[in-house]
Amino acid sequence: MNKNYLWIILFLISYTFAKPSQEIPAIKPEANEVFYISSINMSNTRGKIYKIHIALPKHNKDKNIFYTLDGNVFFPMLLNLIITNKKGFFKLPIIVGIGHNSPLAFDRNLRTKDYLPPLEGFLQSEFSGGGGASEFLEFITKKLQPFIYKSFGKPQKELLFGHSFGGIFVLYAIMNNWEKFTHYVSASPSLWWGYGGFVRNGLINLKNINAKILLTRGSLETQKLDTKQNPININDIIKTKDFKKRDFCYYTLQWQRIHIYKYNKNNSIFYDYSKDFIEEFKEICKDIKNHKKTYPTPTIKEVLNWLQLSSINPNNISFLEFKNKTHGSSIPNALISGIKILEE
Repeated sequence: MNKNYLWIILFLISYTFAKPSQEIPAIKPEANEVFYISSINMSNTRGKIYKIHIALPKHNKDKNIFYTLDGNVFFPMLLNLIITNKKGFFKLPIIVGIGHNSPLAFDRNLRTKDYLPPLEGFLQSEFSGGGGASEFLEFITKKLQPFIYKSFGKPQKELLFGHSFGGIFVLYAIMNNWEKFTHYVSASPSLWWGYGGFVRNGLINLKNINAKILLTRGSLETQKLDTKQNPININDIIKTKDFKKRDFCYYTLQWQRIHIYKYNKNNSIFYDYSKDFIEEFKEICKDIKNHKKTYPTPTIKEVLNWLQLSSINPNNISFLEFKNKTHGSSIPNALISGIKILEE
């Protein structure tokens, strides 16, 4: 194989699986010709500080607003994208970047806490660090939005953008208070978090959504599915005093896409390799009161379908897949797509 081709292949592989850069990009000087740019610190009711970055267009009377999570990095990234392609936009919105009080582009601990909802039972030990989504949504809707309205007036359109964990938060916002924004972009949402049970349960109960929602991903992304046969020692769980059959049934279906544990007459456990494992699950757990059915990790196409079924106008719910883009390299495409749907 040609050495040059080999180097390119190795580079692409390393880029695909690399961790996100923690370097915050500098805003290009030309951005100051198009926007009035400012930053302030704002705290929530508990005193937690956020960095709020604001870009007000100088030559645009339309005051639509584009809110982006991970504002420390996506705010400068979006401004630079706009400056690079100024002729591609005719209605620039006010851009508001919601960033964490951290020198990192992506502070994993802070964004995990804020962007992800709480999980039930034993899943909290497997997916730790989340649980603050409700408090963060309250900060945005009750503190940040009123401040923006007071400063610039209430807009006709408001868009909330989030990527990865932020994409999950966007779905959470839709499920819990979709009226607060007219437009949403959930880019490459991390549906594997908590095996997506909270997403499924939340979306299938939604009705009469009247907002434009865009889901995106890169074509090179793959659904993150755990293939472990037995990541938790089931016998250890059974021996604990807090073990409940409800948790056992929830555990088996969330972790096993093909295999399911079964009780025999002696209350011991063995693998059942039946292809009809969902029916087996129902049979095992049919006597559990108030049991909520759980399913394997949802796909983005399933999320799209649930949102369309819940919408007043299914045509307002759309999906874009960016060719030859990964989870990370699709971010600029998703940001630009958000600007475009605000211009419609």
